[in-house]
Amino acid sequence: MKRFEVSSGTKRRRQEELLSELDQEKAENRQLRKRLKEAEYEIAELNRKISLDTLAENGKEGDQPTLEVYRSIKSLKRNLKSSIENCETKDRKIQELISEISRLNDELDISISQLNDYKNKESRYNAFKEKIDRLGATEIKNKELEEQYEQSVQDKTLLLIELQKLRLNEKNSEKLEKEIEDMTERYVQALAQISEKQKSNEILKNMLEDKTRELEKMRVLEGEVAMLRNKYETPFSSQRTSLGTDAPPLWIEEYELKLKELQNQNQQLKNTLWNNIEVCTLDSLMAQIETLTSIKEDSFLKYARLQCSYHELEYRSEAIEESLKEQIHNLTRNYTLLEAKLEYQKVLNQELDSRLNNCKSCQELREELKIVEDRCNKLNSRLETRTDIIEQEQKRLKDLRLLYENGVKELDELKQEHYRLKEKFERDIELSENGNSK
Repeated sequence: MKRFEVSSGTKRRRQEELLSELDQEKAENRQLRKRLKEAEYEIAELNRKISLDTLAENGKEGDQPTLEVYRSIKSLKRNLKSSIENCETKDRKIQELISEISRLNDELDISISQLNDYKNKESRYNAFKEKIDRLGATEIKNKELEEQYEQSVQDKTLLLIELQKLRLNEKNSEKLEKEIEDMTERYVQALAQISEKQKSNEILKNMLEDKTRELEKMRVLEGEVAMLRNKYETPFSSQRTSLGTDAPPLWIEEYELKLKELQNQNQQLKNTLWNNIEVCTLDSLMAQIETLTSIKEDSFLKYARLQCSYHELEYRSEAIEESLKEQIHNLTRNYTLLEAKLEYQKVLNQELDSRLNNCKSCQELREELKIVEDRCNKLNSRLETRTDIIEQEQKRLKDLRLLYENGVKELDELKQEHYRLKEKFERDIELSENGNSK
């Protein structure tokens, strides 16, 4: 039906276009007739002038071009007559096309009225069809409600499983709390150990400073011993401390022994200090503290997340239980309503079946619609053939215009030939007059 409406609209548009083209062609035919009349008038004037010129001419030279002019004029007249006849035939065809278009418009109006009748019948048929579709939709809704009920039961089972998981998470959270308490105790102990190590490091630093001072003193003493040795080993007898013995004095050896003992003690202190630093440096202690703090924070975060998830699941379970209760209540109410509707719709179905059995006109309507569509297709084909004919006529009009333009060009050429012959004739007359005067 929509296709038929679209085709009728396109036909109307095409008819309007054809009418506008016909009006244009009529105007062009009028202009062509005016131009033909002007051309005939010009040809008559040329004939009159040529007749006057031929009477005045003498000699064989002037006779040949006048004959050619007459022949060209006759050919132009023939072309003009043929163009006039073609224009008349075109006018007749245009009038026939106009009558055909009016007839087609009448047929279109009749077909549109028939279509409106068929539409009314089809609307009734669609109303019955919609009622049947509604019955099917209610059955589908019942199935959907049953599926929703099954899904709600499945959701409830899933919620119970999640509650069991939450209870397990509660137990795990208690374990984590105990671990956090143990970690805090370890953290406090580590801080106490760090403070003790810092104090011992300060004591060792003070000892190092004392030993460094003693080392500086030992270096000064070593310098003094070296000076004394140099004095003892000098070749001069006045610079020696003891002249009878070659061995160094005892107090120098005592100083050397003290120096060695102090160096050994210093080395031992350094080794112990470095061992203590390697065993428990501040960086390692801080790293241990950071690890302990990070573990503590992670455990706190885990515990907080578990608590949040537990509370969320409790809230969700309560909300879901309430929604499930509401859904069950709504489902039971809808089920009762749907049962009542089904009984009512069964009665309607029985009535509709009886009406459909009695109403065999639907098939007849479809057959009539097919017939109308065939008629519309035939009308479309006829319109297409008419449009082809109009296009052919337009091509012929273009050919006639070309012939007219060629005729105008030939007229211009004849005028030029006439003026040339006239000038030649005047020159011949002047020459003859000059000869007679001589």
